[in-house]
Amino acid sequence: MKNFIVPLISLFVFFNSAVPSFAESQVPKIPQKEESLKEMIIRLDKEYRLVDEELRKLEEYIKEFPQTSLILTVTGRDADASLVSIEVTDNGRLLASHIYTPPENDAMKKGGRQELYSGETIDGIHRLRAVYYYSAGDKPPRKGEAEITVSVELAKKRFVEFAFQKKGNDFELRPGEFEFIR
Repeated sequence: MKNFIVPLISLFVFFNSAVPSFAESQVPKIPQKEESLKEMIIRLDKEYRLVDEELRKLEEYIKEFPQTSLILTVTGRDADASLVSIEVTDNGRLLASHIYTPPENDAMKKGGRQELYSGETIDGIHRLRAVYYYSAGDKPPRKGEAEITVSVELAKKRFVEFAFQKKGNDFELRPGEFEFIR
């Protein structure tokens, strides 16, 4: 057993002395500027203040960034029919969907407006397509579709209203675009 311990200890001493010198030789030494803890705190505080000031400037810039938004609303004043659901896509991408409840239909029949979507968008041409289901009387729900192409300009809000209304013996969702000017 003694024969086994002595080589093990000598091997341990060899690795213990060789490994740190090998590691030190492989890692380049970075010249360290001696500074006190107080000097480091002062330097870090100055750097923090500069970064904080830059972040505040960026935040102010973002607050003033022009808003390009699209707002979709739904109205429906016809007492003979009710919306069941609506799904709106923007250039083929789902933008909004909603399933209507009886209180929501009652509110729209009394002149209310439901905001279906409100959000930032990119400028350019937007082809909005609405697929909707509605029920009239005791008949089963029916499907309808409506489309509108909207040209959105940078820094302007675009409003699109889908008006659910009677057309002859049937009902339709008629899209319309308008803009508020300040």
